[in-house]
Amino acid sequence: MTDSRQDKLKIVQRDGFRCLGCGQSSFLSVHEVQYRSAGGKCQPTNQATLCTLGRYGVESCHSKAHKDPHFVLETMKKHKDRWSKKTWAWIKKRCDYLDYKKESEI
Repeated sequence: MTDSRQDKLKIVQRDGFRCLGCGQSSFLSVHEVQYRSAGGKCQPTNQATLCTLGRYGVESCHSKAHKDPHFVLETMKKHKDRWSKKTWAWIKKRCDYLDYKKESEI
C-alpha cells in the first residue's frame, strides 16, 4: 500500500518531480488512475503525479483527470512503461464506455 508520505515521494521521484500532464514542478499530488472504488490498487503502477493548481488560470491536471478520463489516457500513453496491464486496460475500457455513452446520447 502506498499511502505514506515516503511512498508518495517515491512516485513523485519516479515521475521526475513533474506533473505528467503539463510538466509543472510545483503543487504536485499523487493521483490514482483507476479509482479504489472501481477496484484500483494503491500501488505505483496505478498512480501518477499530477499538478493540483493550474497556472495562469488554466485548470489543474488533477482536476482534468477527474473530469475527463481521456486526459488520463493521453497522459498514460506518453509514459506507457509505468502502468500495469490492469490499470491500462481499465482506463481504456472507461474511455470506450464514455465514448459509447456520449454517442448514444446524440
